[in-house]
Amino acid sequence: MPAEPCLIVVDNLETREAEVAVRYLAGSGILDPHKVVITTREAVAGTGVGRLRELTWDGPDHAAASAYARYLVADDSLLDPRKSDLDDVVRAAERTPLLIQIIINQARVERLPIRDVIGRLRDVSGNLGRAVWTYCYVNSLNVLEQKLRDPGLPEESAREQAADTVANLMAVFCFRPAGSSIASEDFFELSQIGDREAFLHARAMACRLALVKSLRNNERFTVHSLLREFYCAQRGPCGSAS
Repeated sequence: MPAEPCLIVVDNLETREAEVAVRYLAGSGILDPHKVVITTREAVAGTGVGRLRELTWDGPDHAAASAYARYLVADDSLLDPRKSDLDDVVRAAERTPLLIQIIINQARVERLPIRDVIGRLRDVSGNLGRAVWTYCYVNSLNVLEQKLRDPGLPEESAREQAADTVANLMAVFCFRPAGSSIASEDFFELSQIGDREAFLHARAMACRLALVKSLRNNERFTVHSLLREFYCAQRGPCGSAS
């Protein structure tokens, strides 16, 4: 490391590595005089590391997301999408920059209309949908299940109990319209998780992993429409938990 103060940026750190990286950096001596910025999908304030400042970003607003989509298509004069096409991109991605980039890049590389790329993105049985499902959501869902395991139970029982809790929590959104939110009390009742504290713990963990999003002073909750489509497609018709 150089002697003069530097800003070190670690971008898109994966879920399993985030807390480990924060603890390592805090004890490595790098933070004096240097500063580190980490971007990750998992909240890491729970590490208890001093001097850690965590900022939650909900992504760009609609105007900024549209500007980003226009910026990406500007590199390919043959693409020439209409404004309505770019609006479709932003709506399908729900302003998520990574998904905007994936849609535009697929349209460029595969020479497909944007509407066809969006269709492929939503099809979890196809190559594109399956890849996005695995990269964006499967890892986080697995981490959620691991974090919810009860250390006081035998390993197999703890794994089954945690998996059931994750399924009950996420399946609630299978019976809600895409893009809608649910009130906190309704969320608890529909989850069929009998213990309120267990439900609150699971919900908080899901929010930390950016699987569930809180709204209106933590009084309502929602999930990304793509996550809802993918998750419920894995669970059969109407997202049945049976």
